[in-house]
Amino acid sequence: MVVYSSKLDGRKAKSLEKELANREKTLEKAIRQTEKQSFACKPDAINALKMFPKQHGDEYFHLTGQVIAQEKRKPGRPGGNNSSETMYRLKLKCSLDEGAVQQARERLSCFVLITNLKEEHTPADILREYKAQSSVETSFKFLKDPLFVGPIYLKNTGRIEALAYVLLIALLWS
Repeated sequence: MVVYSSKLDGRKAKSLEKELANREKTLEKAIRQTEKQSFACKPDAINALKMFPKQHGDEYFHLTGQVIAQEKRKPGRPGGNNSSETMYRLKLKCSLDEGAVQQARERLSCFVLITNLKEEHTPADILREYKAQSSVETSFKFLKDPLFVGPIYLKNTGRIEALAYVLLIALLWS
């Protein structure tokens, strides 16, 4: 059974937004560094344009770009015939894929419940039982604590089971 939780949605949405902001910042930094590079020939620039999404691709961001040719004057005193050379640069742009973000939000706000209860139980009954389980878990959490159980050395499985029953009876008694 797949359960959607609106409370889980709010908590996970905040962490997703934080993760998206960090990814966008990293991607923008990579774009700035790549746009500073210049290429001597157009095939090199096209190859770099093809490689950028492979290296920095993200499921939440679409990367687009183009190769821009720029005339750059050669250093030194201008000559008579050809005093400039063509350099190629990349112009990159990233945009957030709202569909992928919405799909991630929906995926993060759901959880799966698997049970061995018979089919006569409705999904609402199963969810109610699952929610009631948290009170049981908090009551018995000391049993799982390594400081409590760690010093007890039992090798026989029957004795371990007997100790568990004694602890449960003691818990029910109090």
